[in-house]
Amino acid sequence: MSADAEGDAKLPAQGQSAAERHIQVLGAFVLRARRVEAHSLASDVEALWKVSAVEMVIEVTREATFIRQTFPPEEQVESAAARVRPILLETEEVYHRKVMNALGFFARDAGAELIEKIAALRREWTRIQPRGTNVLGSSVQMEHPDGTRSDFLSDTQLAFAWIYGDVVHNDSERLAATEMHGVEGRFKAAAPIVARLMLLTISTLNATRKLRTLGLIELPDALFEAEVVVRETTFRSRANVWTAPLGTPIPDHLRPPPTEG
Repeated sequence: MSADAEGDAKLPAQGQSAAERHIQVLGAFVLRARRVEAHSLASDVEALWKVSAVEMVIEVTREATFIRQTFPPEEQVESAAARVRPILLETEEVYHRKVMNALGFFARDAGAELIEKIAALRREWTRIQPRGTNVLGSSVQMEHPDGTRSDFLSDTQLAFAWIYGDVVHNDSERLAATEMHGVEGRFKAAAPIVARLMLLTISTLNATRKLRTLGLIELPDALFEAEVVVRETTFRSRANVWTAPLGTPIPDHLRPPPTEG
């Protein structure tokens, strides 16, 4: 099976044309990507870029030299990871390979510049390998005071150990492999990669918007206008309220009328 075929393997094929399947994928992706775009971490794109760039500040004092890194709160990064996670799963309709296949399908007449942009996005998505060992920004080795050293681990290994070991699952194998780095070491690797995933998602959403603006794909306005996040969590609705002792039958005049059939 080719890479492209594998990416589309989970799509419903019967009775659908290729264009219809790709539209279905992009429709689902737009809603998911807008949810990522609406996350608080994405409210300041420049700050998000800084997180993804693994910025370090060297502090030199009379006593020692320190490396200082500043990241958003763990809970904030954790919620962002949950929002991008479906885009990493092959079984999901919004899996990035399926999305890129769909964009490539509709971008055939988009012009060289946009075609190259989509190709570049595809290459960047391909670098994200949850089961891989590739280095996206850094690799780290830990040494204890007794001289015990860990293996050099890539940021990919540490980041997905945090995501799948500390956050959304409890993958004991990943946790054991990164034990010497601890949850802090795993988080320090994960925060930049989660930020990178958010930026990739938003860039892919913008490419989708561009194709739509050019008239190369038809997606309904509702996908871009529907609420995708809960912004107000205090709910106040006008209602009629009745009380009665526990076990009292509901009076007939309060029961909804039967539906047709």
